[in-house]
Amino acid sequence: LFFLGWRKFWHPHLPFAVHVSAKDFASTLFGQIVIIALPEEAFYRGYLQSRFDEVWPPRMRILGAQLGIGALLSAALFAAGHLATIRQPARLAVFFPALLFAWLRARTGGIGAAILFHAFCNVFSEMLGRGYGVY
Repeated sequence: LFFLGWRKFWHPHLPFAVHVSAKDFASTLFGQIVIIALPEEAFYRGYLQSRFDEVWPPRMRILGAQLGIGALLSAALFAAGHLATIRQPARLAVFFPALLFAWLRARTGGIGAAILFHAFCNVFSEMLGRGYGVY
């Protein structure tokens, strides 16, 4: 679904061809895990979602995870934070993967799975952009 949405939004005209060395890919993956995903997940899911869940306990069970207003609020603030860094309405679309990150946090009881999934989402998006020559 992400791929289809990405193609619809960016309208790439070039054929897909990504040329990245193993070293560059490893560097990108490491950076996405340590510099981007870890601090964002620690704050938005590890801290905010946890605090919101203390104030408004989750009341809904979705695929084995207790979720509530905390997941929605942390995802909304995550999206707002992304919009604040780059003022482009499309940045708000991160709200939807943030709901998955929130679910992973609730389902596993930690942020490790959310960190890895977040980083892989970012790497996937970056590889699409590079491969289609969009960014």
